[in-house]
Amino acid sequence: MKVDLANKEVPKSEADCDLIGLKDYTVVVMTESSLETELLVNNYCNKHKIKFICCDVNGVFTRVFCDFGKEFEVLDKNGEECNEMIIKNISNDPKGIVQLM
Repeated sequence: MKVDLANKEVPKSEADCDLIGLKDYTVVVMTESSLETELLVNNYCNKHKIKFICCDVNGVFTRVFCDFGKEFEVLDKNGEECNEMIIKNISNDPKGIVQLM
């Protein structure tokens, strides 16, 4: 498996995505990018069956978006949407106790 860090120019079109060689990858991970760029790259990845992951951190808040294509199947125990929760504290104990609000 080959992994690259791409500090290349931000693509502004599908042609730019071709120029920076996104077709050569099976997964593209983006950080610190605008929503407009994320949507452009995600649409490009969808067309070329490339998995897409986008991650951002804003202060204490994080956002992760994954698009692994229409063929990707999520299997969970009950099929229900996950609950959103606010973390109050994470201990430094060996077992890492997480307290929720």
